[in-house]
Amino acid sequence: MASTKLSESLAALKTASGIVNKISQESGNATAHMNEDNKKLLRDVMALVDQSIYGSMNASHKADEKSLATAIADVDQCNTDIANRLASTGDLGKMQASVRAKQSDLNDLQGVVDVKSAANKSAWDMFNQHMSLISNPPDVPGFPARTMPSLNAYFDRSAYCLWFSAQKDAYVEKRDFYLAADKALKAAINAYKIGKAKRDVQYCDWKTELEESCGAFDKCYSTKSAFYKNDLTPRVRSDMTARIEAFKSGETLMQQIKFLLAVSTTRETPTTDTSRYEIDFPSVPAQDECDLTVLSSSEWNPAVECESDGGGGGGGGGGGATDKAFYSSCPSKANVKSKCAKWVDTLPGSPLRDSSHTVVMSLQFNAEAKNANCSQWLMNLGEEDKLANHWLYNPHISQEDVHFGSWDGGSQIRHAKIGGAQTLTTTYDAATKMYSLYIDGKFSSKRSLTLDIKSGQMLVGRTNRGGKMGFFGCVEGVDVYKAALTATQVAAASQRVRSSCGSV
Repeated sequence: MASTKLSESLAALKTASGIVNKISQESGNATAHMNEDNKKLLRDVMALVDQSIYGSMNASHKADEKSLATAIADVDQCNTDIANRLASTGDLGKMQASVRAKQSDLNDLQGVVDVKSAANKSAWDMFNQHMSLISNPPDVPGFPARTMPSLNAYFDRSAYCLWFSAQKDAYVEKRDFYLAADKALKAAINAYKIGKAKRDVQYCDWKTELEESCGAFDKCYSTKSAFYKNDLTPRVRSDMTARIEAFKSGETLMQQIKFLLAVSTTRETPTTDTSRYEIDFPSVPAQDECDLTVLSSSEWNPAVECESDGGGGGGGGGGGATDKAFYSSCPSKANVKSKCAKWVDTLPGSPLRDSSHTVVMSLQFNAEAKNANCSQWLMNLGEEDKLANHWLYNPHISQEDVHFGSWDGGSQIRHAKIGGAQTLTTTYDAATKMYSLYIDGKFSSKRSLTLDIKSGQMLVGRTNRGGKMGFFGCVEGVDVYKAALTATQVAAASQRVRSSCGSV
């Protein structure tokens, strides 16, 4: 809209300039004779420039400022929306609070189990000791002669019967006490299992919703900020420049008219103040954090395994065995004599684009790498531009500041303690758009993003871009798979690259 109005203004200026030039050629300079019709026409031209043309430019200027403000508000709204959802009154916050309540109940149930377990053990120890201490029964006397005096004496009193009666009562008392304790323990364990099932269901529902919401937030922020930076800002900047040039032309034309009308004694245009059409471009708000690390907090005890855990398959990966890398490179295989190097290579075949894949690197972090006062490029797969798969380490900011993911400034894993790692792995599942980071073969974090790897170029431990340095540590080798490996496969692949290229 603004560009259309600007084009109309430029066309009107061109028409007005043509009118003034024609009158100037007919009338000469300000001292020459000029009829009233020409004077009126020049005044009409001044009114056209000042009211219509400048008015249109003022409107388009305000429209551009409003567009910028709206775009920034849209980016900020992404932050606001996720913050509201994560707050205690938001749906995600309420889900987390509900899981915490279930965890608290589970902790109480565990306490009951602990008490009942102790009582059960104590009861069993008492019962077991009692059984071990039961004395042997007395011998039963032989049956006497079948005469009344003999039988009267025999049935008058029995040492065995006295022993049996006494031992039975004591045994039953201890046994029933243990059985009651055992029953109470089983009831407590059953209640705990039910409580755990309830906790697990709510946790997994919350986990799924949180991961999807964080992914949607990442997409919202990256899309809105990319539109502002890559589409809107260049257009508005171009419009601003054109308006300023049009304003300068308009002011020059107005000065010529003033000279022809003898309002000014010179054709020279004074220095033009263009501030009225200059625009301040607000910075994009920083992306808020949608924290997924809370899912792996130690408060969830015991840890929960949801059905969706364990990594994605090779969906969209274009085939390829997951136990064998389709690309493998060590310094010795890249015509480099030393074990540690920084090299450039090209993946075989067609570019990966947005297909599933896994990158596994064997490396060593030394003190220089962990204490460097700059960003260090660990790996870049694809062209050095947006949507490539890149790994960046920023120890000068923090030991946990990294950029793993899509090279677009937004869709990246930003926090991971990789200093000291022996292997780093990222998997990308094209079907789910899920990008995961593994450190030493163990899952670290993941987020939803989009990759579009347009070339097979691979930069290992280095970059061709200024402002960032290569890796100060040692890269020992890199394997690439045409599939998103599972967690189990990542662990095996990490061991393989260490064995073939590393120090193992």
